[in-house]
Amino acid sequence: YPYTTTKQALKKSNSAGVKDHGFASIIIDHDALDSKDVPIPTIIKDMSEYKDSVQVQAFCCKQLKYLAKQNVANKQSIMVCGGVPAIVSAIENHSHDASLVTLAFTSLCSLTSHDSSNKHEISKTHLIQYVLSTMKHFADNEAIQKEGCETLFNLTFAPTHLFKLKSATTTTIDPRAILADASRSFPGSCRNISSVTLKRLSPNENDIIEMIQSVDSDLEDVTLIMSNYLESPTIQDMACVKLDILSKIPNSDSNDDAVAASLILPPLFAAMKEYKDRASLQLLACSILNNLYQNEYDSRENINMNAILTSEAIDLVVDAMERFKSDSIVQEKGRAFLCFLLKCTDASTVALIRQKLQVKVDCGSCLQ
Repeated sequence: YPYTTTKQALKKSNSAGVKDHGFASIIIDHDALDSKDVPIPTIIKDMSEYKDSVQVQAFCCKQLKYLAKQNVANKQSIMVCGGVPAIVSAIENHSHDASLVTLAFTSLCSLTSHDSSNKHEISKTHLIQYVLSTMKHFADNEAIQKEGCETLFNLTFAPTHLFKLKSATTTTIDPRAILADASRSFPGSCRNISSVTLKRLSPNENDIIEMIQSVDSDLEDVTLIMSNYLESPTIQDMACVKLDILSKIPNSDSNDDAVAASLILPPLFAAMKEYKDRASLQLLACSILNNLYQNEYDSRENINMNAILTSEAIDLVVDAMERFKSDSIVQEKGRAFLCFLLKCTDASTVALIRQKLQVKVDCGSCLQ
């Protein structure tokens, strides 16, 4: 790599008499490029500093594209340093320049391909809307349509983005129409990728279950799926299986436990109400609740009992235990949660819980 920063490359270009930050005249030997020597933060910083220069933006987009293709660590570094906003800014400031927009799109495609570890960082941006609006603006540009289709395809593998794309049909820009237009205009380069992407925008039950079971799916993904597919008991069951696994993993920060609870409880309570007669879901739900509050209790001096008492957790667990009195596993999971509450709080709160429980279920030795 001939320069340690884009500024040094800029100075070199100016000293050689190249006008307007002539990065197009600089030949980079990508095969000899060592990613460890490339200052990703500086590249992105310089994109912000030289917003008006098409050449600087093009040079930096090209470097980010190459770096993102090398490894996951580079992708994460680019994301953390603000790579997506910098690339989007380049598109906004030079939306008339098809060559730069194409380079920016190839960078976005590299950032989103074969890796979903950056999905939440990407979701904080308005990337999907920028991709769709740019594709609409450059409807006659094959390179932009191709890179745009591939970027949208990459994003459909993360539930967070998939549901954003599905909901985008309610806005002025319909992703299905954009993809269909790209397919018709450029069948050789866009038909296959746009067809597959369109299919992914209408996932069936098996597709959704595969997303849940993916090693990359996390709490946000699974709870988002639960909220969007409440009508499917199979999806709710599989989501609860995954949540039961994820909720067993303790967080080092008690704030993370609070965030986990805020994500899990609304869709979990909705599933418990919708499928009251489904023993498999009820026992998993009881287990998840026990995991959640056990983790929270382990990470702080005292659990926030008021939040539990004012929530629906106790009523739903007690209701499940009443419905499935002959199911030993439901009884075991429900009793574990209720006994845990009795053991980890003060005397006045214990009295309230005892009063609530004694009229409905027997919590065994915990009530002694």
